[in-house]
Amino acid sequence: MLNVNMASFAAPVVNQRRFRYLLIGLLLLSFLLGLLVVPIERSNALNQFKTWDDGLWWAAITVTGVGYGDIVPVTFWGRMIGLILAVLGVLAYGLIIGMFASALEYTKEKYYRHRLEEQLTEIYDRLGRIEKHNSYVASRELEEEQGEAKKS
Repeated sequence: MLNVNMASFAAPVVNQRRFRYLLIGLLLLSFLLGLLVVPIERSNALNQFKTWDDGLWWAAITVTGVGYGDIVPVTFWGRMIGLILAVLGVLAYGLIIGMFASALEYTKEKYYRHRLEEQLTEIYDRLGRIEKHNSYVASRELEEEQGEAKKS
């Protein structure tokens, strides 16, 4: 059974430079677009963005793909920001999941490779013992034959 320590599994992914850049870029983009949508939406009478917090909340919910719908942009540019945020969020989270899946597969392969190496080492040890035993038996038989030859 494959037993994976989550800390050792996640560490290689989190320590990757591209993972950190992706995550920081996604958070920064979400933050900036969340702040940008508030002044854009304020120009419309149907505006649902009352505070900066509303913009940040909406950006976080949109980028994760949850999309509660409690706050929605009503202007063209607000919707375009939402579209960009949603598409980039789905792509970024897909990449992140792919990185973790790749790390899990690597961990699994490493585990099985280690098991195979242990089995191969055990086979080599057994083979060595068999060769020693065969050599001992052959030498004993040779000694017995030489002993019988001297008697005759």
